[in-house]
Parts: sequence; structure tokens; C-alpha cells
Amino acid sequence: MQPVKNLAVLGILFLAIGTNALAQDQSKDKNRVDLSVVQRIKAEAFDHSQVMDTLSLLTDRYGPRLTGSPEAQEAADWTAGRL
Repeated sequence: MQPVKNLAVLGILFLAIGTNALAQDQSKDKNRVDLSVVQRIKAEAFDHSQVMDTLSLLTDRYGPRLTGSPEAQEAADWTAGRL
């Protein structure tokens, strides 16, 4: 009776190891980086970015402002309309 029990435990062990190896192999596919998407994001950032235009408007047009001042409200309204 003992050899059958050991064989069952051994079978369960191999099944667990095989399942773990299969799960690790599938997780590698999920962690792959799609370089074409990365290149598209970089191209969009470098070629079509409006960061500097927006920063210029906020700093030059609206400039420094005190909390609760009319200028702060104007800047908040501009930001809400722009974004």
C-alpha cells in the first residue's frame, strides 16, 4: 500500500511543477514590451507635444497669482477649458 501512496504523491508533485512552469511561460508573454508602441509614443511626444506652449501660456499670460485672487480664478477657468 505504501508504494502506491508514494507514487500518488510523486504524481501530484510533477503535476504541480508542470503547472508552475506553464504559468511562468505564459507570464513571460504578458511582460513583453511592444517596441512599436513605445516608438509611436516617443514620436508623438517629440513631434506633436504641446507641453511648452501650455507652459508658456500659464507662466507668461497668467504668471504668478495669489490663491483666491481674480487672476487665480482666470487661470483655473483657462485650465478647465483647455484640458
